[in-house]
Amino acid sequence: MKKPRAASRMLAVLALAAATSACAAAVGAAAGAAAAIAYDDRNASTEIGASVSDVYAASEATFGEMGITVTNRSEAADGSEAQLRGEENGRMIRVDINRASATTTRVVVTARDGEIEYRPSRAGEILQRIIARAS
Repeated sequence: MKKPRAASRMLAVLALAAATSACAAAVGAAAGAAAAIAYDDRNASTEIGASVSDVYAASEATFGEMGITVTNRSEAADGSEAQLRGEENGRMIRVDINRASATTTRVVVTARDGEIEYRPSRAGEILQRIIARAS
């Protein structure tokens, strides 16, 4: 009698393992579609599968959508990098955009109150909107 019970348990374990693998694969595919945001004590950053010019345009549109006033814009002549600076209720916002590879662009967003008080969570909110527009 113990053999059928052991066989049933083994089948249950195999079924659970298969289901878990399928879920992990689905989660991995979904994560690959969205850019992961890295935070440090000052910034929020990521790499996006878009060109520097597309990310720059998405950043400008995001500034407009969020009521951030653009105070400075710059783009490299060769299209390898760009920078957008703005102000939001006294807070300084900076977006640095650099070509990481032929197919990806690195984006770093900084939100700062005054000279030394950084707001990485606000930078992350802005970066999430940039990602949504650029993707």
